[in-house]
Amino acid sequence: MESPLSNFQEVLSCLFLWVSLYHTICIINSSCSYEWNCRIVSTIHAVLITALSYWSAFIVGPWPFVAFGEKNTSLHNLIASLTLGYFIYDFIWSMYMKTEGVDMLMHHIVSICGTAYVLYIGLSGPELIATAFGTEISNPFLQIRWFLRETNRYNTLLAKANDIVFMVLFISVRLGPGTYVFIGVLKSEKSPFVIKTGGTILYFIGWVWAFYIIRFAKKRFVLKCGKTQ
Repeated sequence: MESPLSNFQEVLSCLFLWVSLYHTICIINSSCSYEWNCRIVSTIHAVLITALSYWSAFIVGPWPFVAFGEKNTSLHNLIASLTLGYFIYDFIWSMYMKTEGVDMLMHHIVSICGTAYVLYIGLSGPELIATAFGTEISNPFLQIRWFLRETNRYNTLLAKANDIVFMVLFISVRLGPGTYVFIGVLKSEKSPFVIKTGGTILYFIGWVWAFYIIRFAKKRFVLKCGKTQ
């Protein structure tokens, strides 16, 4: 098991990595807004963490649907450090720029505390990886949606297809396998109370967002189709 000090140093390195990436993109892509460049970083993080989480959970193991509260592997700690460094960077950026609402800031705070706790105690890596995979797999499509809106391409067929993929992934993964993991963590005798509490908060935030997404889908696809007929 890695020491808390080495994990702390790894998190600082990852935080430096994300901040440096953001500043590099701002220099290269200076004609675009700060939010545009920040969302590029968010997309890179989402793709990277989804790929690493998939590799950890479904290729390397352990299987995250049964290994609740088990010891972290070195890959778990790497993914957790990358994620924690990113969330710290994104939380500070969002607070400074005042771009996010209370629900997203709460999600960031819970994610930061939960991930830091998993790194500190060296346990519950499998459920953390399952959560990271479930929350990040739909994120690139959310960012693409924003880019399409900013470039006045939101009424195109591509934008509509992207919205459908985003909604299906978000609802099916978070409320499908996500529910299974959530119940498994609550039932597990090995999962710490802090992990169960954080998981509960994130799970119900996911339900709130799912409600907003369903309401958005009705407005974007059902009501608009009704008006055109």
